[in-house]
Amino acid sequence: MAAQATAIPVTARVVLRRSDSDDAEPHPIGVCVINYFGATSAHRTTVAYRYHEDVLTLESPTTATAGSHTLQLHHANCCPFRALLQGGPLPDDLVMPRMRVAVVVMIVSADKRVLLTRRAATMRTFPFAWVAPGGGIEAGESLAQAGVREVAEETGVVLSESATTPIMLFESAHPALLDHGHPSRHHLIAYLKVQLQVPHDNVKLRLQPSEVGAAAWLSEDDVGFVLNPPTQKPESRMVPGVVLEETLHQKTQIDICPLAYGDIKFQRGDPVAERLTTGTRAALEALLEKL
Repeated sequence: MAAQATAIPVTARVVLRRSDSDDAEPHPIGVCVINYFGATSAHRTTVAYRYHEDVLTLESPTTATAGSHTLQLHHANCCPFRALLQGGPLPDDLVMPRMRVAVVVMIVSADKRVLLTRRAATMRTFPFAWVAPGGGIEAGESLAQAGVREVAEETGVVLSESATTPIMLFESAHPALLDHGHPSRHHLIAYLKVQLQVPHDNVKLRLQPSEVGAAAWLSEDDVGFVLNPPTQKPESRMVPGVVLEETLHQKTQIDICPLAYGDIKFQRGDPVAERLTTGTRAALEALLEKL
């Protein structure tokens, strides 16, 4: 019996098409997308994608239709959807999430610093995690429109839709590990890049208190540090940023060692890590090749 879907409103739909002989079909609930395209042991694959009228279509690059763009699709090494499929038949009563679409924007300043934000401690998923600004897509929006809106809401930075460039796709699950329970959320995230024409210290940040607790500007060397930290942890590594304290925005220096090594904090008595999310790590790796 196929897994049941959770009753969560989904604005954008994901449809998949493997070959010329196949019709496009809605994403099968609970199915790892990278597995669907035949990469059953890899953690990335190349797909063609297009987004039109609230539908994100993923196709094999060899069968791409007009208007499609080719990108790398990544997921975590421990994808719980792949693990579930490899574990044998699913329980009949297992409730699985429908795949939702989100967009994230990697902002690069003229002096080649990348903006990352720390999710607020009150967030239900990934509190204290460091990510780039982004979120869900509203009905009728393009990926660029949604990304620009989310950036303005979360950081106060106003961007042009025409300045966005797609850099990668990421298949996300929550919880990220099957050991932490069956996944309750499944997202296909489009990562976009925006290149600013001004240095980072000319960008005024106004963080959204309900979602963002801090923001930091990382140089190319800082990005390399958090992706591949030295074995010996330094006492600190400081970068320019902003911390939101109640309603006050404090310009300060922020230690990025937690991004590289992970710091354990507590939310409602439960331990959570201040760290980079897996999707953010993959996007920074892709971005580093272009800086």
